[in-house]
Amino acid sequence: MQRIPVVNYGLVWLLLLSLCACGHAEWLPKVEQGIIDLQNWDFTQGAVDLDGNWKFAKEIDFKENEEKESLGYLNVPGLWGSHTFFEQFLGKAVYQLNIILPLSTSSNWILKIPSIASAHELWINGILVNQQGKVGTSEETTIPLFRPEIVSFTTEEKELQIVLKVANFHYKVGGIWSSFQLGKPQHIRDLRELPLIWDLFLFGSLFMMGMYHLSIIFLCPQEKAS
Repeated sequence: MQRIPVVNYGLVWLLLLSLCACGHAEWLPKVEQGIIDLQNWDFTQGAVDLDGNWKFAKEIDFKENEEKESLGYLNVPGLWGSHTFFEQFLGKAVYQLNIILPLSTSSNWILKIPSIASAHELWINGILVNQQGKVGTSEETTIPLFRPEIVSFTTEEKELQIVLKVANFHYKVGGIWSSFQLGKPQHIRDLRELPLIWDLFLFGSLFMMGMYHLSIIFLCPQEKAS
C-alpha cells in the first residue's frame, strides 16, 4: 500500500507566523549603543520593544546615583553568562538606556518591565519608579524578587534616561529574560493580555498536532510486512 504524505499544517502555520514576525522586525526601531530614537515612531501602531545594545557597567557602587562610565554594551534581552564581562551568572551591574521621544505625543507613558533575575531598581530621569526585592552587593544583603510588571509615569521631557540597577546572587541564570516595552496608557491591555493569548495559541497548536499524530497511530491500520 502506498503511503499518502501527511502535511503538518500546524507546523506550516507556525513557520508562516515566524516569517511574518521576522519581516515585521526589520523596520522596527532598535537600541544602538545605548540609544533608541523614537521620533518617527507612531505610537498609534502600538508599544515598541526596547531591544538592542544597552549601555552596561559591571560591579559599580549602588550608593552613587550619578552616571557611571560604561564598560561596554550588552544585548537586552540577554543573559549575563553569555557575555565576557561575566564568568558566571552572578554579580551586580547597571544598565542604561537613553530614549528620544516623539515631539507630538502626550506626557503619559507606560513601561512593561520583564522578569529580571533577581532584584532590581529602575530609575527614569533620576526618579525611582519601580523596585523589586532589595538590590545589594552580596547574597546576604540582596533580597531576590522578580516578576513582570507594568508601570505608569508622566514626563514633559522629550528624552528619557532609564537606569536599571540589578543584583543577582541567588538565581542560576542572571540577566533580563525578555523585552522591555514602552507605550501609551491605551496599550496596557495589549501588553498584559496578548502574551497570554499567544501562549495559549501555541499550547493549543501543539496539543492539536499531538492529538493528530496519536490519531494516525491508533486509527490507521498498520502496513503488513510483505
